[in-house]
Amino acid sequence: MLAGAAVTALFASFTQALLVISQEGLDSILFWMAGSVAGREMDAVLTIYPYLLVGFAASFILARHINILVTGDDIARGLGQNTFVIRSLLSIIVILLAGGAVSLAGNIGFIGLIVPHIVRRILPGDFRWLLPGYAVFGALLLLLADILARVVLIPQEVLSGWSLPCWVRPFLSTWPERGCAMDKWLTVRNNWYSRQINTSTCTVIVLLLLITMAVALLSLASGKYMLSLPEVFDALRSRTIADNAFIVSILRAPRMLMALLAGGALAVSGLLLQTIIRNPLASPDIIGVTSGASATAVFFLSFMTSWLSVQWLPLAAMAGGFAGAALVYLLAWKSGVSPTRLILVGVGISAVMVACTTMLLVFSPLSSTLSAYVWLTGSVYGARWHEVTTLCLWLLPAAVLLVALTRTLAVNELDDALIIGLGISMERARLVLLALSVYLAGAAIAYTGALGFVGLVAPHIARRIGGKSGASLVVVTMLVGANMVMIADLIGRTQFLPLDLPAGIFVSAIGAPFFIYLLLRSRS
Repeated sequence: MLAGAAVTALFASFTQALLVISQEGLDSILFWMAGSVAGREMDAVLTIYPYLLVGFAASFILARHINILVTGDDIARGLGQNTFVIRSLLSIIVILLAGGAVSLAGNIGFIGLIVPHIVRRILPGDFRWLLPGYAVFGALLLLLADILARVVLIPQEVLSGWSLPCWVRPFLSTWPERGCAMDKWLTVRNNWYSRQINTSTCTVIVLLLLITMAVALLSLASGKYMLSLPEVFDALRSRTIADNAFIVSILRAPRMLMALLAGGALAVSGLLLQTIIRNPLASPDIIGVTSGASATAVFFLSFMTSWLSVQWLPLAAMAGGFAGAALVYLLAWKSGVSPTRLILVGVGISAVMVACTTMLLVFSPLSSTLSAYVWLTGSVYGARWHEVTTLCLWLLPAAVLLVALTRTLAVNELDDALIIGLGISMERARLVLLALSVYLAGAAIAYTGALGFVGLVAPHIARRIGGKSGASLVVVTMLVGANMVMIADLIGRTQFLPLDLPAGIFVSAIGAPFFIYLLLRSRS
């Protein structure tokens, strides 16, 4: 599951890059990505038909072997089955069927997830009956979605894939943690103060600070017009020619600081979520913050800019992020909020919000579609000093509250029974930390767009390189997230000149391979 999420994010970043670089036929591509069977000719169906027929026939032939395989590997091997060969054949069949269907109808999601659960409640557990049931029920579900989209919902052609999002129940695995082999502690004590300091963590923080400074200077010096470090320092002190001062102080410095602040805020937001939900897949994307902000921002860019100034976009996006998170929390409440229930409801709400965003993109004017899509990919392009200052003011109270809650954050990693035994209100602590996480993510997303993957990957990287718990883990996570976004923005605006690609594309390109590497290491 984790590997699939990482690979999906990686390919999504490639898709976003291609769409931003090549704007020809953007409407038709977005229509296909949302999933639709409208306008498909019989020639296309006949082209895909042989592949689907082979896939169906092969799956029915292997039905008996699937019945044995689901009993468990040990039993299957005991019955003489080669589990590796069967799984390999089934993987090829899955790719054949899914690839053929997607090439014909576009990216229609959730059918392969919800249909098996529904059919298993109706038919017996024999795959000789289940496989035909899956095929028939999936076809009927897509046909019903297409009819609803064309006839019932709106009196014109609408995307079939848009009418399918519903509650889903993904199987979320747990993340194996590794501790450091050796920890050295330095005790600082006097009459009023006593504290143990982990020297290895301090070393990591110092190194990350040095890396952050180096990346910041490189961001100020690099671009279409390369500057030397003395020229950068002179420009910052305004003791140089006007052109250099304008490039460094007006164009590059606000952009670099915006990337630093947004990356740090999103990373800490993800850390808080992973701590309170206790799931490695938890991130602002899961609990509805990113999807709610995205839907609101796309609606604003598509239909409200003729009435309101674009300066209202950050407030609109932040309001959407808070609304999405509040909806998830309310729907997940059942005599308290279970972490598992919260993440499941969050996935469902995010799916609905993504479908709404896709609909808005399809029906929005072409002049605003590209700007909305660039915002969705996440970008710090065009950041100005007043935006950086405003974001700092938004983040300042969150930083103060975070300092006060570092001990609560560390305690929340313990078992629920132990937390209650310590006299701490578990629900209240989780609610406060969740609100703080939503606040941080909403503020960052409002000014930079949907920068995904930072809140998911940065906490894992921080734990691997030396972050322990509490304040030290927060600081390491913040620095990792800041560097991720700054490096992604630096790559996007220097390596593809004259294009200036959004940082969100490269955040996924940086984060996904590292995440896959962590998964491979966890298996060893």
